[in-house]
Amino acid sequence: MAGDAGAALNAVTGGDGPEVITQARVQRFCWYTLPVKFLVDPGDHHRIVARAAEAFDLLGLDRYAEICRSEVTAKVIDGFAVSMAAGRRAYRAAEVASGLHPPATDRFEFGALMGAVEAEAWESTADMLEMAIVAGELTPSGRGWKARQVALVDAHLTDPDRHDGPGSLLDAIRAERLAWWQQRTRSATKRRLCEPLLDLLAQFPSQSDDVAVITGERLGWLLDQLADGGQRLTQTGNLKQALVRATAPRFGYPDYFNTPGSEHDVHDLYLVRTLAKTRRLVRTTKGTMFLTAAGKAALADPVKLWRHLVEGLIPAHPFDRATGTTALALLATNDRVDRNLLTETATAIVAEEGWHSSDTGAPPDERTIVTSWHTTTNLARALGLTSAGDDPYGTSELALSPGGQRAAIDALRHVVTGPRDRP
Repeated sequence: MAGDAGAALNAVTGGDGPEVITQARVQRFCWYTLPVKFLVDPGDHHRIVARAAEAFDLLGLDRYAEICRSEVTAKVIDGFAVSMAAGRRAYRAAEVASGLHPPATDRFEFGALMGAVEAEAWESTADMLEMAIVAGELTPSGRGWKARQVALVDAHLTDPDRHDGPGSLLDAIRAERLAWWQQRTRSATKRRLCEPLLDLLAQFPSQSDDVAVITGERLGWLLDQLADGGQRLTQTGNLKQALVRATAPRFGYPDYFNTPGSEHDVHDLYLVRTLAKTRRLVRTTKGTMFLTAAGKAALADPVKLWRHLVEGLIPAHPFDRATGTTALALLATNDRVDRNLLTETATAIVAEEGWHSSDTGAPPDERTIVTSWHTTTNLARALGLTSAGDDPYGTSELALSPGGQRAAIDALRHVVTGPRDRP
C-alpha cells in the first residue's frame, strides 16, 4: 500500500516534494501517466489511484483526493484499458471539462509539441486557471465559462508582469518558436531569404481598419451571400449559374472569355469557396450551402476573418507548405518577383531540405515545384491579394498589393511562430 502511494506521489511531484503538487499535475497522473506508463493490469491502476487519494487525504489536499476517486478518473482508466485511442479521447474530454486545459485564443494556441519555455508557460497558465476556479472567478460548465476562460488565458499570456524576463509569456514563446524554426531548417537559402523578415515575424500582427476591406473583397463577400438562409446548389454541388455569372467580374474573370457556365469556369471563385470549406466556415446540408457558427463569427468580426484568410493562405501539405512559404517570403520582400526566380529559389530550398519522391528517391522536378508554389500564389490572386492590373495569364512576374504583402507576412508568422505538431 505504502509502495503504491509513494510511487504515485513521486510521479506527480517528480521527486520534488508535495509543495509542487497542482491540480494539473494530479490530473495528468490520473488520466495519462498512470494508465499509460505504469505497466500493470487495469485493476492495479484503480488500486494505485485509490492509494494516491488516501495519500492526498493525509496531506490535507482534499480536492486532489476527490479527483483520484472521481467517476471521471475511473472512466479514463477504463478507456485506456479498451484501447489507446479510447483512452486518449476520454483523457482529452476530461481535461477540457476540468477547465484547466488552456484554450486557443485569437492571438495564440499552445502546440502539441512544446519547447521548455512554452511548456513552463502551459503549466503557469493551467495553475492560473486552477486558482481562478478555486476563487470562483471561473466555473467550468457554467454559463459563458469558455469565453471567460479565453479572456483569462489571453490576459495571463500577454501581461508582462507574469513573466520574469523581458516582455510577456507570449513574447517569450514566440521567440522560442522562431529560434526553433531557424535552427530546424537545413536550407541556407531559406535562412537567407527569411532573414530580412525575422524582426517582423517576431512581432504581434498589427490590426488596422483595412483588414475589413481586404477580407470583404472576396472571402467576406462570398460568406455574405450565405448569411441569409444560405445558397441552393446545383445537383452536382456547384454554386448556381446566376450567382456565378454575377460574381465573375468581382473575381477577375476576363471579359473576353465566354459567359461562365459554372464556378469551375471562374477558377478564383472556386478557390475561395474551397478555402471557406477547408477553414470550416461553410457547410452543405440537403443541397444548400450555409454558414457554420465559425463562418458567422468570422463574417461579424473582420479580425477573425483575417485570421482564417492568412492561416489558410499557405497549404497544410508539407511540400506545398515549403514552396508556398518560399513564394510568400519572396513576394513579401520584393516589389515584383520573376516567376523563373521563384522556381529557382524553391528548387534550391527543396533540394537543400532533402525533399524527394517516396517512390523513386529522386528530387522533385521543375513541373512539380511550379505546380506546388502556384497553389499559394493562385489562392493569393483569388483572395484579391495580388497587384491590381496584373494579368495572371500573361505576365512573367508576380506582385502582391500592400494588403497582400501584409497577408503574406502574417501567414509566414503563423507558420514560423504558430503551434507545432511535429518535430
